[in-house]
Amino acid sequence: MDAAASFRLTIDKPSLLRYAAVQSVIELCRAARIVHQSPRDTADPHVGRAKRISYPVHPAQAVDLTHKFDQDFVSAFLEVLNNIVLHAYRRAEAPIDVVGKFYADEVRVEISHFGLRFDIDAIPAPDLESLPEGGMGLFIARSLLDELHYYPSHDAAEFVVDTAPNATPHRWSLSKKLTEPNAQEISS
Repeated sequence: MDAAASFRLTIDKPSLLRYAAVQSVIELCRAARIVHQSPRDTADPHVGRAKRISYPVHPAQAVDLTHKFDQDFVSAFLEVLNNIVLHAYRRAEAPIDVVGKFYADEVRVEISHFGLRFDIDAIPAPDLESLPEGGMGLFIARSLLDELHYYPSHDAAEFVVDTAPNATPHRWSLSKKLTEPNAQEISS
């Protein structure tokens, strides 16, 4: 099935532009919810159609995480993105590609990078009784998403940044279903 809408973004300086990716994911979630809540277009039963998507006029409204779906997806995305910056790239400034898509009932984001590979199955579940300060990112992301997959490249070098022209990047895939027809707002 084709995506209803998508974006592609390359971040070459994650320390400076990380939140550009976050804002893109926020807008993807918002648009997906609006389309999901709109009546279906009879010409294409797989994709909902919104008559109009309104965007914030004031910059203070730009980061709107009042809907639980948006909050969950963006929080999981940020955990994965931070793990790439901190652990895969060890804070080096190197490219990260983000592709976001939404479908009639799902939002998907893929994140690709050439940082260090790791074994996702070797990451232990955190000891929640001790409330650790670190090591919670994958646990949080997994608990907020329907699917979280890591596809390590087997031809990328074992150093922080591999920019070989024919190398395949490591890839994360995040997915969450739009199961709530009227996503609840989070009350403050």
